Amino acid sequence: MILREFKPEDLEAINSWWVAAGYGQMPLEAFPPTTLIAFDGSMPIAAGSNYLTDSVVCYIDNLVSNPEASAEQRKKAVYILIEALLHHGKLQGKKFWSAHSKLEVIGEWTKKFKETQRAEGHYWFTGEV
Repeated sequence: MILREFKPEDLEAINSWWVAAGYGQMPLEAFPPTTLIAFDGSMPIAAGSNYLTDSVVCYIDNLVSNPEASAEQRKKAVYILIEALLHHGKLQGKKFWSAHSKLEVIGEWTKKFKETQRAEGHYWFTGEV
């Protein structure tokens, strides 16, 4: 699995993933420069963003995965993405993070954080970077 920064030409693929998940498309301007994409070979598997705030908190969002990838590929990619986004936050001086997602893999990954909450199929989680 390889990570790279989001490029404008990635927007069409990522928006197709959002639509497949039952959401609308996102404009290019909605993706911060801290957006990453995970690839398995040449196949894009998942994407996520780290929104840096003017406080000690970073916010992980835009987690979405390619529905054509296997469940195992998606799970591995999301785990790697979250770890990379948290590491980036730490390098930027962030001490805490927060996120919200409907992805089941997020709920599995966040079990190590006692702050995780689930409501109506959504996961909210916070923790130290």
